[in-house]
Amino acid sequence: MSVLPLHEISRPVSIAFPWVQVMDAGGITSADNSGSDITDPDAQIDGLTKHILKVNRKGSFLQVRMKYDDGLTAITNPVIQIFGRYNGDEMWQRLRTLSFFPGIDVTIVTAQDATDVTDGTFKYTDPLFDAQTVDLNATDEILIGVKTNLSGTGVTSTAILQAKLIGGIRTY
Repeated sequence: MSVLPLHEISRPVSIAFPWVQVMDAGGITSADNSGSDITDPDAQIDGLTKHILKVNRKGSFLQVRMKYDDGLTAITNPVIQIFGRYNGDEMWQRLRTLSFFPGIDVTIVTAQDATDVTDGTFKYTDPLFDAQTVDLNATDEILIGVKTNLSGTGVTSTAILQAKLIGGIRTY
């Protein structure tokens, strides 16, 4: 019986995913749990504007960005907290950023100096891999809550939060 080298039985596979909406317009303008840390996602996250994202074991990391009105100025950057679980029978767990000091808070940083990408109507934040990306930690359902709400001068009610699965799986 011959044994194949590991590189011949396991190959990294990259998967492309589109940005998907995980929070409806206006959802990021209202803080969950009165701006404090979210400790009970089921009870403290407003389910009317925020949705559970089903991962279906297709990615390793989750990256987030905000789509907001390109006329918005004097912005207070929103802070979100991301939770995951394998299925509805489990408790939610916090998902942490990939930064050197992993945190539970993910600040959506807007580039008010006009460097965020625009389509002429909306701007899109530029997510940083370490600060706006979390390890999914083998979870299959994702729920995002708002700790600090978006505010600014102009229209905030059209802002939405988008997420994208990144990374890959291994095939055998």
